[in-house]
Amino acid sequence: MIEKAVTALSTFGGLGNLPFAPGTWGSLVAIPIGWFVIEKFGNTSLLFVSFGVFVIGVWASSRFAKYRKTADPSSCVIDEVAGQLTVLSFFANDPVIMLSAFFTFRFFDIIKVWPTSWVDKNIRGGFGIMIDDIIAAVQSIAAMKFALFFLY
Repeated sequence: MIEKAVTALSTFGGLGNLPFAPGTWGSLVAIPIGWFVIEKFGNTSLLFVSFGVFVIGVWASSRFAKYRKTADPSSCVIDEVAGQLTVLSFFANDPVIMLSAFFTFRFFDIIKVWPTSWVDKNIRGGFGIMIDDIIAAVQSIAAMKFALFFLY
């Protein structure tokens, strides 16, 4: 029973089992969730939601990695969901901004600019699986804020 719950949480309802680019799907599914939460409850609420997903993700992804006998299973996408929600929580509900947030986060999550790369290699377990995506989210937020400063 616990293993099924852990798998469902880690793969975000099985989304991580899609055959191509599971992390991208995890980030994509976060967009309508983020839009809804911001629309109904505001950006601060979305930040709290992303923190909740992070905490649940640390627990679930730690167990999921043990079940799968690998340090960071590619089907574990709760980390991308938490990271993408974190980025979205700093911006307005605007389709162009949200699409930009998606691409910016995917860039930083895939490329793993330092310190994300160091964390990805050196911090293990559920915390390690989750925290590198939060660092990529912070890098994404900074890059987008910087770009928006010059664009507006």
